Amino acid sequence: MHFINEGEKYYVYFIAGFSIAALGTSFVIPDLWIFTFSFVTALFLLVFYHHQSLISAQKLNAQLVLNDQLKIGEIEYQFFHDRVTGLKNTQALKEDIKQEFSAILLIDIDKFNYFNELYGLESGDEVIKSFAHFVAKFAEKNDYEAYRIYADGFILRSQKMLLGHEEVYHDIHAFLDALSSYRVLLDLEDTVVDLQIDVTIAVSMEKEDAMEKANTALKYAKAERKHFLAYYQGINPKIELRETLYWQNEIKSALQTERIIPVYQPIVDKEGNTIKYEVLTRLKKVDEQGHISLISPSVFLDIALKTKLYTLITRSMIAKSFQMMQDKQIDFSINLLFDDIKNHETMQYLKEQIVHYGVGKRLVLEIVESEDIKDYELLKKEIDRFRALGVRIAIDDFGSGFSNYAYILNIAPDYLKIDGSLIKAIDTDTNACKLVRSIHTLAKQLGLKTIAEYVHSEAVFEVTKAIGIDEFQGYYFSAPLPHEELFSTDRALKFAKIASI
Repeated sequence: MHFINEGEKYYVYFIAGFSIAALGTSFVIPDLWIFTFSFVTALFLLVFYHHQSLISAQKLNAQLVLNDQLKIGEIEYQFFHDRVTGLKNTQALKEDIKQEFSAILLIDIDKFNYFNELYGLESGDEVIKSFAHFVAKFAEKNDYEAYRIYADGFILRSQKMLLGHEEVYHDIHAFLDALSSYRVLLDLEDTVVDLQIDVTIAVSMEKEDAMEKANTALKYAKAERKHFLAYYQGINPKIELRETLYWQNEIKSALQTERIIPVYQPIVDKEGNTIKYEVLTRLKKVDEQGHISLISPSVFLDIALKTKLYTLITRSMIAKSFQMMQDKQIDFSINLLFDDIKNHETMQYLKEQIVHYGVGKRLVLEIVESEDIKDYELLKKEIDRFRALGVRIAIDDFGSGFSNYAYILNIAPDYLKIDGSLIKAIDTDTNACKLVRSIHTLAKQLGLKTIAEYVHSEAVFEVTKAIGIDEFQGYYFSAPLPHEELFSTDRALKFAKIASI
């Protein structure tokens, strides 16, 4: 063991040599030993304190190195971990995917912004922390690594190198089963709120562009209202982009060349007599051979909404249908989305056209029921303004999955249009029949008329009549048609035959 370092040994050699010389000299000069002793002692103390200072310096240096390492470790931890939850973050995920990959599950909390809006950002963080703990616990039990990659987005990365689709789907179902019994309890000032969290899960099992593919699958899953969806080639975002650009140009061209047209579908009573028409939108497309096809808005409506062309379509439909129906002594209806209700310019234009064409007392506004409706106060205010012009109100697609009975009471419509998903199989589906019967009973108690959509056969017509539905619409009576076909002699004869059935 070494007690002195290389630099100190020269002090020791000097002291030893001087001590020996002084000791020999002391025999010749007796009083010199006192001086020798004092000098040797002083030098020894000098070496001792120097040695101690070097030890202190080494300890300090070691502590500084340790502190630097701790700081580096802390910075590295912060760089690779989420501040709120402590889970690994996007940077960590990118690095980990480079090392090994079999599958990632992207978990997105549905409508998380509602939590923040209702309960505040601090409570939102508490929800995230609680859910992160739930995700981490599931990950630990099922051989996954957990990450938080954005505000309400989490990743589970499988640590199994070989993982098949069946195993992934088994794990997803296990996660959803566990989630169904999971609750977040928010302790607010005056109450405890019991929250249930719903999620959408997207899966990517391809290492290349794994996150991009998971995000694409997530978008499609939400659009299709699926709990989970795995990425596949058919939802390639480049293909979608090409489709979007194609239809964007097609819509613009159709607006410029007056190829956005109204078509009319009869709504009949129990005897089959046409009592009004619903105005529907079609895009008229002419191919190179001159063949005409009428494209349903289900193909292009979402793109129109995203590209801000929807407002132009709405205005075109209002103007054309009002002009067509102004001299027809029959009622008609048009559809409005909540996007229309929110648009002040659209609402002002609609009011002006109602007054200009004098159609208020024959017009029904069909408001499409959906989860997009959030501002019920605004909705009711606009409805009251239209009612002052004699306009009646219908709730469209009632029973489609977003049905809100408080919504009915709030806006007090004149009609409930029962969604086609319930009507189309009502002659064979006993549950659908029971549900339609209950909706009709509720409507009668509230003094509302009911309309059955998607009546496509005599059997469906007979069942809905037996329930007591007031009005009927569907291909059994007529497809939606342009006005020049609808009011032809042949169509009139067909309606007369239906009425005699």
